Amino acid sequence: MITTGVEAKKKEVPVEFVDLGELPEEYVRSEFPEDWKYIQRVRDSLNHWFL
Repeated sequence: MITTGVEAKKKEVPVEFVDLGELPEEYVRSEFPEDWKYIQRVRDSLNHWFL
């Protein structure tokens, strides 16, 4: 099989899964606004449930 220079240089980079709950809230709010809104809704519903 013949590969071009671009294909020969391409490497797979391992993906690291990060729990959004472990990141600072300000970072999550700025970088992942939709996820942050969802997390806030879940937290609020859980806090209401356990109170």
